[in-house]
Amino acid sequence: MYATKRRPMVNMRPNYVNWLSCGRRHFSADLFITGWLEHLGIAFDVITEEDLDEGGAEALRPYDVVITGSHPEYPTVAEYEAIEQYIDGSGKVMYLGANGFYWVASYTDEQRNGIEVRRGYTSQRNWTSHPAELYHSSSGELGGTWRHRGYDTNPVFGIGMAAVGWAGASGYRRTPTAGTRN
Repeated sequence: MYATKRRPMVNMRPNYVNWLSCGRRHFSADLFITGWLEHLGIAFDVITEEDLDEGGAEALRPYDVVITGSHPEYPTVAEYEAIEQYIDGSGKVMYLGANGFYWVASYTDEQRNGIEVRRGYTSQRNWTSHPAELYHSSSGELGGTWRHRGYDTNPVFGIGMAAVGWAGASGYRRTPTAGTRN
């Protein structure tokens, strides 16, 4: 339910290969994004979730394009709404994440040192919350997925999380009738 940035995380380093996906995830994957921008000679700034939570859409307004990190899964209400307001104001977002903007998160203190996530009854996971554990103790707000709080990534980003799995993907083929309406 709780995570803090005050605890050292050995998997938060460049070139770390995640044991579960056998590839780079999170911070080490984000470095591919910044490396790509550097290779192209594109100047960029980095705005953290804490910056976005505090500054809201105003923190994004100076930018023509905002690029998400590889795993923006746990935004707060302020962070989610800042992205929506930026897009509504004609801002452009390159959503490069996976199952991003998915679980409701809240900070556990004013310094934004930790976050709280309560998974609720919905979505993918191997347990279900006890009714007394649906609400965040740090903010009092309802946890769970953003979709069940009335927010939906599909219209915001044009894509959303539908399932999770760790097996290899086989892809798909479009049929001649794909995209047509009957």
